[in-house]
Amino acid sequence: MCVYFVVNGILSATAAPVLSFASSHTGGLVTPNEWLDLLTAFVTVGFVVHMVDRQTWAEVGFPERSWQPALLLRAGVLGGGAIAITSGVLALFGHLQFEPDTLSTFLSGDSVNSSQAGAWASSTLRITLLLAPAALSEELIFRGYLWRVAEDSASPRVALVVTSVMFGVAHIQNPGADLLAIVNVTLAGVALGLLRLHTNSLPAAWVAHFAWNWVMAAALHVPVSGLPMSTPGYRAVVDGPDWFAGGSWGPEGGVAATLILLAAVAFGSFPTRFLKSSTNFPRRAKGTTAARSA
Repeated sequence: MCVYFVVNGILSATAAPVLSFASSHTGGLVTPNEWLDLLTAFVTVGFVVHMVDRQTWAEVGFPERSWQPALLLRAGVLGGGAIAITSGVLALFGHLQFEPDTLSTFLSGDSVNSSQAGAWASSTLRITLLLAPAALSEELIFRGYLWRVAEDSASPRVALVVTSVMFGVAHIQNPGADLLAIVNVTLAGVALGLLRLHTNSLPAAWVAHFAWNWVMAAALHVPVSGLPMSTPGYRAVVDGPDWFAGGSWGPEGGVAATLILLAAVAFGSFPTRFLKSSTNFPRRAKGTTAARSA
């Protein structure tokens, strides 16, 4: 943790100005905070793994062939499909409808583009460049390094439980967070952890995580974990009871999402051909870490 804050301080002084410059010259396409968080996570994990623990990136979920296109495609289908099914259930019960939205607002607000198609394309690109680094930085921390530490110290099951709970707790301060929303985030952490466990591929967990968020933000134009997103041309409106439909947290915050996530966890609890990949290799023996950072 200390290393993380030191690295973040150094990068805030060195890389942040460059990222801010890139943002101002790309019309805000580059979001400095998300990319700074990713750089901080990448440098911190890289430093601790290589310089302190004397291990390699393979130990935190990047073994050879962990970027297999077929594997990443399956992960994207799992992540995006799960939230699409959740939204479909809400629509089936009449709790999710689409409505036109001619004003394009992105967090603090964007001006209206000359055409809805142009607005959608611009918004989608921005959302992609925001969500991709945000999801990867979280995966590096939770199902990357922290998973490796818990697995080395105890077992993969302990790693699954500990990282999932920590993942849920990390979202407590998001707007509109309540107990059910945090429970759902924790369940999502379990599902992502099972994907990480069966494929030994952190990129697979990242793509599933990103696809879940992308469907909500770019396709449905609904909040992601309570955070508002751009709504050019249209938006999905959730108007059912908060306990079922999610309220201001978005479709992932209600019981409908809970049921889908429980189904995803049940599916992921048993290795299948759909989850297995050639990135798997024998588990390390406990205690192989030469030095452990605290």
